[in-house]
Amino acid sequence: ETKNNIYSAMAKAAKSSSSEEYEAFLATMKNSLRNVRSRSLKSNDSNSDTESGEISPTRVSEFDSPMRYPGENLANGGSSSQQRQEDEASKNTSSSRKLLTTLDEVSISSQGEQSTDSRYDDDEVAALSPRKSQVESENRDAVRRNSPVPEIAVPSVSVALPEAPMVKKLKGIASNLALRGKEQDSLENYRVALKMTRADLLKVKRKLEGDLEPDARLKFHNEWIMLASYTAEIHTNMAILEERTGDYKKALKSCREARAIYHKLAKFEERFSAFTEQMNQMVAQLKRAGETFDERRRLHQKAIHLRRRIKVCDMAKEKQKYYREVFECLDAVLRMEREALGDAHPQVADTIGLVGTIHVEIKKIDKAIGYFNKALSILRLALGPYHPKSAMGFKQLAALYETRNKPPSDMDRALKLYLEAARAFKESYGNNHSQVGSTLNNVALLYIQRKEYDRAVEALSDALAAYESAAVDNDGFHPDTAQIWKNLGQVYYFQGQWDSAIMAYSSSLDVQRTNKQRQQNAKPAVEWQVAFLTDQCLADTLQKLGKSMLEARKATDALDIYEEALVIHKEAVKIMTKHHAETKDNNGMLVAQEHVASTMQLIAGAQAEMGKLEEAMEVYVQTLMMLRQNSALRGDDSQHNEGCAASLAGIGVVHLKRGEMKDAQDVLKDALSCYEKCPTLKDPRMVEKVKENLEQAKNGKDSPLPQDSGRKKKDRTVALEEEAQDRVDSCDFEGGIRLLTQVLVIRRQRLTKAQRKSSKTTDMKEKDDIARTLSHFAEVLVKLSDYEQAIVLYEEAARMYRSNGISPKDEKIKCVLLSLDELYQLADR
Repeated sequence: ETKNNIYSAMAKAAKSSSSEEYEAFLATMKNSLRNVRSRSLKSNDSNSDTESGEISPTRVSEFDSPMRYPGENLANGGSSSQQRQEDEASKNTSSSRKLLTTLDEVSISSQGEQSTDSRYDDDEVAALSPRKSQVESENRDAVRRNSPVPEIAVPSVSVALPEAPMVKKLKGIASNLALRGKEQDSLENYRVALKMTRADLLKVKRKLEGDLEPDARLKFHNEWIMLASYTAEIHTNMAILEERTGDYKKALKSCREARAIYHKLAKFEERFSAFTEQMNQMVAQLKRAGETFDERRRLHQKAIHLRRRIKVCDMAKEKQKYYREVFECLDAVLRMEREALGDAHPQVADTIGLVGTIHVEIKKIDKAIGYFNKALSILRLALGPYHPKSAMGFKQLAALYETRNKPPSDMDRALKLYLEAARAFKESYGNNHSQVGSTLNNVALLYIQRKEYDRAVEALSDALAAYESAAVDNDGFHPDTAQIWKNLGQVYYFQGQWDSAIMAYSSSLDVQRTNKQRQQNAKPAVEWQVAFLTDQCLADTLQKLGKSMLEARKATDALDIYEEALVIHKEAVKIMTKHHAETKDNNGMLVAQEHVASTMQLIAGAQAEMGKLEEAMEVYVQTLMMLRQNSALRGDDSQHNEGCAASLAGIGVVHLKRGEMKDAQDVLKDALSCYEKCPTLKDPRMVEKVKENLEQAKNGKDSPLPQDSGRKKKDRTVALEEEAQDRVDSCDFEGGIRLLTQVLVIRRQRLTKAQRKSSKTTDMKEKDDIARTLSHFAEVLVKLSDYEQAIVLYEEAARMYRSNGISPKDEKIKCVLLSLDELYQLADR
């Protein structure tokens, strides 16, 4: 009755391709097997075969993860008569050869069938994969390239067995699952197929024990050979999967069972002797792998420990020493793995990938690419092109080519590899998985660089679908979709589809705000660095949304969005200032200040669009001064600062809107020169906009300015400087600083123009004026107790005076130097 339940469930599952039917089949199997547990245990005990002292490793699926060899000692098993017989037979084996690393290397096909691979049946496994024929052919080729055993045909039989078609189908399903990284599911299918094959073997054995005609006995004998070879083949495939998952004990047992069956078959047909020899080699190599496992694990752990020390080490010589030791450890591991496991083993690929990762750390991208290529070749041969490890290898190698970006072919190679990775992940996990979405996002970014925007939109749409479907248990929420939406908004922005860009950026904001709310409610609370990065991403999305709104002529809405981003960036400045006080590292603080300046530039642009030209001019001047001060603190040339170029371009636009064409030309020329000196640009389209505005300024005319005809026009900078002094005297320090900043901007532009014309007299006069304004500016900062910025301005003023050849005894430079000495003393205190 139990067997009938099992057979009916198997038949039902074999006829159906739905997962629900298969789950029901598994449930029935478990219930049925409980009824015969005691009998099964007795039967299994008589055939048990154990190996003591083996430790099972855990594979690492990604190259950039540290290699680990965790494991546990398996219990010692008792020795049986079968084991003693197998140990005696193993004494006659020859020297070891490579361990089998691909599925179905002992492939058996039936005569009269068109296919030479017994893993698949075209009619029964038609729905296994959307690209079935191509997948099967590629993996068959990989198997045949690695297989040291020739394919041996099994004689056809005419006796019908009820389980044979189902066994064949289960074998095909198991092989397909293994090729896609689902080793445990594959093993489960092989176990079911094994039980069914054993049941058929028992039937044939009973037939052969009875009285049969010679022809009938020959047919049943051939049938027994076929079923026995199927059983041995399943044991072999299970051994390969068990070794791959790190269970050496079970792998050895499966190998020995397969060897025993082939040994019996070889008594009837000599052709099975080759299989017996192959099993001997597998057993020997598995034993050797277990013997070297402890040493391999120790060396890997040593390499991991050294990498951790490198991360916290500040001395260059010590880092070089640690890296040498890491390479020595991994070289030793590779030698041992190749000797014990063979050259084409996934573990060897993992170690080679780790060597490549370390080369990435030391900035040797070319060597890293070479190692990752070797690792990927092994994975494709050992596991097939659609295994998750192979997919990750495609993805990591693509990222390296993208990083190197050596023309003309690196980006093309990266795109091709990303597409291969996406295809492999789809084959392994289906379309709805986060790895599919992540890889498609990388594909879309390369399409954006190539300006293939329609393809980018298609890839990003598929990525969104993959992420949202993968997060169905979380109400479709996945934090990574924020970046996908943002990239989609960027594509629409480049295409000039402002409404679509606004929609995409708004969707990204919704995801980021939901994620931020979850972080705030999380227990324990997230680290401040994580919350800080979340806020910075949110502010960046707000800025991009504001730009799209401004292009869509929604300046008021854009201004509100920019103000929200400015609040976030100012809070970031406070956090980084506190961090600077603790660590003495001012880089984070300067970056935060530059983010504030860039947001203020966007605010000024919105104000100029709304006709608030005076307010826009003040904001642009403030940002220019802020960025130039940051450049001075960094020790950089401000002319190479893209932010300064953007501020100058904004000032030029304001002059243009005022009708001040001459001033607009001067400022826009400076902005264009600054852009051209930048090594890279975040937004190359800004250069074209500056050129358009400059051409407009050249073709326009200045607006008439009211002035008295009988008097000479007063220098504008002198008037502004006098007004600034009046405001400082009335304690309006903020207004004074704003006016002095405008004076500095104008005088620096004049100096640049004089240097361009090679006018030495004008050059000296402008330098003298700038130095005087810097001194006044520094005096105001001293009153506000901002000694650090005051020192920066006094030092620049002293350099200006010296470049004009003024003697240190001159009163102007003497006052500056005395003020500097006082400030140095204050700063020391």
